[in-house]
Amino acid sequence: MDLLLNLLYYMGMLLPPLEFIGTGAAPNHRSAIDKVFSGYYGIQFADAGGVELTIGDRSYTLEEKWCWCTYPGPHFMYRPSKQHGYWSHYFVTFRGPRLNDWISDGLLPFAPQQLPSSTDFATRIETIRMLIDSANRLSVLSAVNELEKMLIDLAVARTGSAYRPDWLQLLVRQLNDSVDQQPDYQGLAVEYGMSVSTLRRQFKRFAGMPIHTYLLRRRISAACDMLTHTDLPVNVIANRLGYSDTYFFSRQFNHIMGCSPSRFRKSK
Repeated sequence: MDLLLNLLYYMGMLLPPLEFIGTGAAPNHRSAIDKVFSGYYGIQFADAGGVELTIGDRSYTLEEKWCWCTYPGPHFMYRPSKQHGYWSHYFVTFRGPRLNDWISDGLLPFAPQQLPSSTDFATRIETIRMLIDSANRLSVLSAVNELEKMLIDLAVARTGSAYRPDWLQLLVRQLNDSVDQQPDYQGLAVEYGMSVSTLRRQFKRFAGMPIHTYLLRRRISAACDMLTHTDLPVNVIANRLGYSDTYFFSRQFNHIMGCSPSRFRKSK
């Protein structure tokens, strides 16, 4: 048994914490990007110029330096603003187990975030690109580390502090341990000494998303893991994650991942 555990441990050490899908830099980008992301996330930076951004049914006009997260589910469209006619576009896309930790810690900017004029994120993206292009494990690990530092800096800028209150860490642990259950929001609010509305507002402030969105993403992440590493039927997986309706589970899975659970399994 010890030998097996050691083997599994070292196999885990060999697996990359993050897989980079792609990176890019276009200092004078003039075309539109119109797509639904499936199975991976990305960080997009506008370093100059202007961008007209649409995420689902929400629209934004971004001038000068901004960043935003692209993720499975909504339809994304971004193009040069009419005023500028171009934008300086930098991006990095990725997937993998480290992503779940970043979502849990509220590091991803799901809403567009304006950056200070002095920001050097374009240079930092270029550093990440060079590390990825080196194509060796230590360089890729360094790229993961650099990207995480950037995300932490963005989160600090959003909240004004890297501090995460103790109650939030306890709540996240509770949610992670009961991902198959519907939270008792009133009970949780009483437990942490606040109203339900304050609990929801404070969670979104620190985690970067509403509680129900966080839970949905954790459920779909757990489903992806079971689809990849087990032969359990889709209806059994849905039941284990607290769904009484397999069709509803499949709809939510498709909304987040851009494909059905069965198709996701076949792609692995």
